[in-house]
Formats: sequence, structure tokens, C-alpha cells
Amino acid sequence: MASPPPSSLTTGHAVRLAARLKALTGPTAGLTPSYLQANLIVLPSQYAADFRLLCARSPVPCPLLAESSRPGAFRSLRSYVYPPSNTNAPSPPGRYDITAAWHAADHVGFPIGCSFSFDVARHVAQDRNVPMYRAARTPLLPAGVFVGGGVHVVSMRPCRASEIERVRAVTRQFGARTARRAAGLGCGCGSGGVPLTGGGSSAFGEGVEEDGEKYVPVFWGCGVTPQEAVVCANLSGTVMGHAPGCMVVLDVTDEEVFAVKGV
Repeated sequence: MASPPPSSLTTGHAVRLAARLKALTGPTAGLTPSYLQANLIVLPSQYAADFRLLCARSPVPCPLLAESSRPGAFRSLRSYVYPPSNTNAPSPPGRYDITAAWHAADHVGFPIGCSFSFDVARHVAQDRNVPMYRAARTPLLPAGVFVGGGVHVVSMRPCRASEIERVRAVTRQFGARTARRAAGLGCGCGSGGVPLTGGGSSAFGEGVEEDGEKYVPVFWGCGVTPQEAVVCANLSGTVMGHAPGCMVVLDVTDEEVFAVKGV
């Protein structure tokens, strides 16, 4: 089935419906401007408290937006940053339909803030997934069963050197706690600001091409981080999540989030 044109996907509901119908299977960057996009982790409820603590201790790469209202519930969320919202089964684009497994099991879902919520960047213009890197020497703080092995994952957008101050000014608008969770914080500028593993090759996503101008890499905390933490923890049972770059698009806009705290 051919992917629907981006112009037809104007709401979070439209994106999720296209994903459930398998009409949308690729990255969600650049879709539905102003609607919140979220990473997704779904894990057995016995680990929910530890995962919640992990997010509290590492809020830049793990900005927790909400969680299932109760184990097994996928249609309603208990929000931490916006008014209660019925997400109508948050199905991100990806390889498998996890609805049945989530509903049948004692699982809790956690939507986590994503910088796609404010994203119109070079990788979008080049129709690519955002490049993501593991940050060297930046381990996560331990929390319960999540005791080691995980590191911060950061997404990168190359920005013109002449516009770095503008980038900082835009990011600063997300500085209040509520808004910061919605989009993730900018966490470093310049190739020396965030040491990376892999010799600069992206661990996830796709690299972007330069066009002859001078660019500076700018990094944001990335919601693939908690996925890495879950893998390192070797949890029992089934754990589900989004494919990198393929987010859950929620029914709430960034303006609504800012209004909660008067941002």
C-alpha cells in the first residue's frame, strides 16, 4: 500500500490510523507540525516503577510524558504534562502490530518526549531518518533493575554556524519543565561538545549530506536511550517499543502543553 501524502496527515489521529492500516510504515519526522510526537516503551508492570525512576533520574534523554492509566490499558493515559487524552490505541509505524500483545498482557506503556515535536530539519528535507548516536562516557544513572550498560543516545541535526544562536533561542522556548519533557532538551553543540562512539558513524537512522555550507552538529537527547537501557537490563517477559524514527503522534499540540504551565 502506498504511503499517504504528508499533507493528508494533519492530526495525531490521522497518523495513527494510517499506521494501523499499514499505509504509513516509515519515519514520522515532519508530519503533523505542532502535534506532540513520542517514543514508546511497553514493558511488564513489575518493572514500571523502576522505569519511571530511570526517567526521573535521566530527564534529558528520557522525558516521560505519560503512562498507561492501568496495566493492559492502551487506549487511555495518565498524563504528566498535558490534559488527559484518549490516544485511541497509540500505534506507531513499524514492523509489527503490538495491540493484541499489549492488551492481553500485564503491560504498562510509557510515551516519552521526542524532538520530532518541533522538527523541521535537514534530514526531513532529504527524506531521511534522523541520525542518532551513542554518547561516549555518558552512562545513565541506575534505577532499580536498570543498573548499568545503558548510555545516552542523542539525535543530531546539522545547523548553519551562523544560526546557532537562533537554534539556542528556539530550544530555549522549551526550557520550562513541562515543555522540556514534550520535546527534549538540546544537549550539545559542536563536534567536541558530545563525545560519540563509533567514530562519528550514526548508530541508528541515516546520515545527512552537506550542501557546501559550514554546519555545526547540534545534539538533542533521544528517546532511543530508554530502549537501550531496557535491552541492557535483560528483563523477563515481552518488551515492546517503536522503531527508531517512527513515533507515536498524540492528540495534543505543543501549544496545549505550554498552556498547562503558562509557558
